[in-house]
Amino acid sequence: MDTIRNNATRCAKIVPGTQLDTDINNNAVPQFVYYTPNQNNDGHDTGVAFANNWFQGWLEPKLTKPAFTNNTLIFVTFDEDDNSQSNHVYGALLGTPVHPPANHNDSTRYNHYSYLATVEKNWNLGNLARNDVVKKKENS
Repeated sequence: MDTIRNNATRCAKIVPGTQLDTDINNNAVPQFVYYTPNQNNDGHDTGVAFANNWFQGWLEPKLTKPAFTNNTLIFVTFDEDDNSQSNHVYGALLGTPVHPPANHNDSTRYNHYSYLATVEKNWNLGNLARNDVVKKKENS
């Protein structure tokens, strides 16, 4: 987006992925971190086995560090699908704020806008009035 790419102040907030380890070691993890691996590590150019191996090596050491895990909600999304009509993607929530159902599964249908809606709600940002609007369940 030009509004980011052409704005030096915004660009200064984009840091290399190694900054996360520095922040964890200094107990200075920001309130919001968006981390995306390269196209090899995210499985786009390599596949699920490669991505899984990378992710395990990347995530597991961080899970032992309270500066990373305390009061942190970690969204994991693997959106390399099999090009099927249903376009199923993997998504998981990790961290101390998560209170999963007893069977650890949620049958609710989520999409990328669900993630956006969660972020918007957490920081009282409002919404884009599009697919990120959370519909309230009606009382039966």
